[in-house]
Amino acid sequence: MTPRKFKYEETSFYGSNYLVELTERGLEVQHSTSCIPFLKVSDVVVKPTDSEWNNFEENVRSLCLIPCEPDEGICDGSQVECHITFRNKLLKFDISNPSFDGFDDLKNLINQLTFCSEYPKGVFFDEEDYEDDV
Repeated sequence: MTPRKFKYEETSFYGSNYLVELTERGLEVQHSTSCIPFLKVSDVVVKPTDSEWNNFEENVRSLCLIPCEPDEGICDGSQVECHITFRNKLLKFDISNPSFDGFDDLKNLINQLTFCSEYPKGVFFDEEDYEDDV
């Protein structure tokens, strides 16, 4: 079942910004920088199947996430706004520098929804981060 609301926005100070949002067109995916704003309408639209949405919902529920603010009072880094609702609210938070248990797993699950020709390894995968590993 397609969610009623799906929005994940990550803003990094001096880094990459991401927006994954469900619209009537599908799952609109954007990757930008802090000096380039998001487009009003994305060039990249992914259409997950009902099966992919069901798997996503089940996997997120199994994480038993409890979003919480980090202990450090850091003023820079990243800000993440996430609101996902299927039949009921699945997840909603707006946190600076999220580091709660399961956050990386959640981000990976969202990334899997964004696989497409524009982002074959997902919107969060950055080739530059892995160039030194080769």
